[in-house]
Amino acid sequence: MSQPPVGPNDPGGYYPPQGGNNNPGSSPLSNLTITGWGLLGSAILTFIASLLPWWHVSVSILGIESSDSASGWNRFWILVPLLALAVGVVYALSVFKVIPAQAKLGLLYVYGGLAAFVVTILAIIDTATYGGAYEGSGVTFGPSFGVFVALITTAALTYFGALAAQESGQKLPIKVPGLPVK
Repeated sequence: MSQPPVGPNDPGGYYPPQGGNNNPGSSPLSNLTITGWGLLGSAILTFIASLLPWWHVSVSILGIESSDSASGWNRFWILVPLLALAVGVVYALSVFKVIPAQAKLGLLYVYGGLAAFVVTILAIIDTATYGGAYEGSGVTFGPSFGVFVALITTAALTYFGALAAQESGQKLPIKVPGLPVK
């Protein structure tokens, strides 16, 4: 006695899951271009740079020395890692298709990265002038290496954000050189 073929009307048959990825060997990360890796990498590196010292002070009075530092999570400098993380998270959410990819998201990548870069420049100015009343009395202070690392990473974030915006079809005032290579 032959059994009827298993099909959509047979309750004992196997049904593939609805939606999702039809190609089980592919990953959302395989959709990332070099631009995408650059954007995510620069966002992560900006966060790491925010944990480094951005400002330092050294005190030497009567042979007693002490020093301290502040990271990027102080004062208004906190905007730099928050903006970088926001750009990186929104880009990652669009890559993993949690939110729909839209050309208008490209503006967030560009202007979020640019805002982080501008705030980093303001942080460099702030660290160079912060605490100036004690200069010359055995107290030295100024910007530390973390803020300069953040300057480089936010510049990269702005560049890769502009490239990602161009890849998504967003029209920018200038054409940013670079190739969307996988």
